[in-house]
Amino acid sequence: MAYCARGSADKTSGLRNGDVITYSWNESEDEAETLFGVKVKYSDITYTVSGLEKVNTFDAFDGVTVEFNGTAPQGTATVNSLPTAEAGGSLHYTLDTTDGLRNGDTVTLTASSNREDFSDCIEKYGAIPAETEKTFTVSGLNEYVTTPALLTDTVLDSLKAQAEDTFKAYAANHWDTDSESLIGMDYVGDYILTPKEDSFWVDNDIVTLVYKINVHNRYQNFNDEVYEGDNSYYWYISFKNVSVDGSGNVASGLNSYDSAEERVTIDSGLQQFSFSDSTMNWYYYGYATIDDLYSAAVTRNVEKYNHQDNVNA
Repeated sequence: MAYCARGSADKTSGLRNGDVITYSWNESEDEAETLFGVKVKYSDITYTVSGLEKVNTFDAFDGVTVEFNGTAPQGTATVNSLPTAEAGGSLHYTLDTTDGLRNGDTVTLTASSNREDFSDCIEKYGAIPAETEKTFTVSGLNEYVTTPALLTDTVLDSLKAQAEDTFKAYAANHWDTDSESLIGMDYVGDYILTPKEDSFWVDNDIVTLVYKINVHNRYQNFNDEVYEGDNSYYWYISFKNVSVDGSGNVASGLNSYDSAEERVTIDSGLQQFSFSDSTMNWYYYGYATIDDLYSAAVTRNVEKYNHQDNVNA
């Protein structure tokens, strides 16, 4: 008969006083009648758990921290597990997400034992974790400048200082001080380019600063004819992979940049040599109009980048 009367309890571990366990039979009436000529009557049996000793608990996450590093949206998370409770040293700590993080995301840290019900922890330490999960909010990651809101005055001032130092250093090394001098460079705005798709082959952002360059030109030819005038043109510098740290300062990108590659010509109109009709010209890396600059700095990149324009010229 025992062969025909088998069953199982719906719960056999992880029990607390007051829990209800149901024992269900899986006996077959037809089988018992066929084999033994009897009919078996049965019903499920319920038991209320009682008499269990209360198990102490401990904070499995006291002393355990999660550290966030890198730059959003490729931030990473690592666990520094130095639990204060002795029993915590035998636990395993795992994160549900460890990469691809942004500030404001959440990650869940789970504590587990070698046995699912922590019975090994009870046997050795007489205690189990009060909680087995804890949620952490991602913060402190550097962020790429992908919106105008991230291009704060502090960040912009740092980029402008580098841009102006770069331009002035070039002028000091390449311009003829007898015939050309910098009057000033006026900042007229910026373009922020962000990749349309994540790819190793594109930059995470491109922050392009646009300037109007004002230059004074003077030339006297062999006939003692004199040209003297103030001229202007547009120039840009594009900083790549600009990121901002948690304090709002530039963390990367200041030393990674491109600038205008085409040249604009300023013609004095004065004959340069007696044996030639050629005139004295000055050539500058830049553009005669803001539209020409836009085509070079932005339009050429629209296949792979979205852009946000903030230029008033």
